[in-house]
Amino acid sequence: MQKLIKLFWVLLFLGLLACSANTDRVEETAQSQTPTVSQTQIVIYGSNTCDHCIDFRAQLDSAGLAYVFKDVEIHQNLANELRAKIQAINYQGYVSFPVIDVNGKIMVTPKLEEVLVEL
Repeated sequence: MQKLIKLFWVLLFLGLLACSANTDRVEETAQSQTPTVSQTQIVIYGSNTCDHCIDFRAQLDSAGLAYVFKDVEIHQNLANELRAKIQAINYQGYVSFPVIDVNGKIMVTPKLEEVLVEL
């Protein structure tokens, strides 16, 4: 079991490294359309330099969906928040970005269609 936990942290760390290229960025904490309480909440965990995250955000923008973006590469507290959510669902696979939280349902690198089903 300890080997699985160590493997998880190694894979999470490698996922963070794979999406990082530059640490001199300004954090973008939220999309211009911040969801209200009455709206479905979409939270994207990722990195501003991750191509997959950039593409996914563009897809959400094109669909007119509001979301909150959390850059886990820049802020340790956001990385800890993501880690806790991944552990809570007992995710055993490779964690790569983006990780999406739609009203509490955690999805690792989902397709837009999978997110739309949860709305």
